Amino acid sequence: GDWDFDFVTSRFCRLKLPTLQNLSFRNCFEAGIEKDNGKGYFNPDDIQIQSNENFEEVRAGYASSYKNLADVYASKNNFKNAAYYYKKAVNLFNDNFSKEQKFEIYMKRGVALLNDKAYQEALESFKEAEKISPKNEKVLLFLIISYEKIGMIKEALDLTKNALKIYPDNEDFSSLFVNILRTHPEATKF
Repeated sequence: GDWDFDFVTSRFCRLKLPTLQNLSFRNCFEAGIEKDNGKGYFNPDDIQIQSNENFEEVRAGYASSYKNLADVYASKNNFKNAAYYYKKAVNLFNDNFSKEQKFEIYMKRGVALLNDKAYQEALESFKEAEKISPKNEKVLLFLIISYEKIGMIKEALDLTKNALKIYPDNEDFSSLFVNILRTHPEATKF
């Protein structure tokens, strides 16, 4: 099965788009501008766009458009395009983005890359998310999976041991630990 994207609720420019046809940058950008117009969009104060003259703010609007486009591709299991558009959003990051928003996009990009078997790039994306939210359960989980997929077994095991110290009741970490040892007999030497 594919990895799940559902680990955090999007806090901005949330669009309910059934198809790609009605996804235009214009309507997404408007969603990024409007605070709460009762149409199911929600936009926190720190991203509210006051004026199109300010290029930094316009960038935030485009980044949220790319994020929405990526979300649509991800929902259709088109992970290559999803990863591509999450990266476009990342490239537009600036101070208009909260830590939570940056975290979410790094995580979603990592998950898309993982599903697209681009493990090295996935690892880099999860490391960016880890800088924002160290010791986060989901980040640790995806970092371990990425290390294991790349073949960095010692790193995967060390991180799993650390994760189990922080989250001793998390069954994902204990089963990952067992699976890594089972799949990589050489790991017992570490």
